[in-house]
Amino acid sequence: MDNKFKFNLPSHLDENFKIVRIKKINLSKLKIGVTNKKSRKLPSYFPIKKTPHFSFVKSYILGKAEESCLGYKNYKEYNEYNKHYLNEKNFKELIDNIISKGYQEKTSRIICLRELYNPLNGSYKVLDGSHRLAIISFLNFKKVDISIAKYKQNFLKRKVKFL
Repeated sequence: MDNKFKFNLPSHLDENFKIVRIKKINLSKLKIGVTNKKSRKLPSYFPIKKTPHFSFVKSYILGKAEESCLGYKNYKEYNEYNKHYLNEKNFKELIDNIISKGYQEKTSRIICLRELYNPLNGSYKVLDGSHRLAIISFLNFKKVDISIAKYKQNFLKRKVKFL
């Protein structure tokens, strides 16, 4: 736990990031990374309502067929390409849990990184929490507390590591 806020970062983030701030923010300012199906290169960032995550939540809660989204037939296909840990069964359980018990904002942090290529627009890239965001977005939450992360090392040190 390398932060002054009393929670642990997920293991896939702990090595490179630290939490520097908690902030309440409009969900519309949060962007979710979705990898291009064809290139499998760097992700493009979209508002949560335009992602396969949101499409899945919507179809599950409304009991309707899932719509294709961003070139993916459905969440299952998206998950196969992006190798997420949350399969459809577990995603449904998460949806049911949040609906029945409410969203536990203090213990289930959404972790974000400030967009650096356009910092004036005030948007953030979601590093962890896109499934939870899809659910609370569908449930008409307008704002959420996010944990703002910062790289532990500066840009040059991170790039030298790959050389």
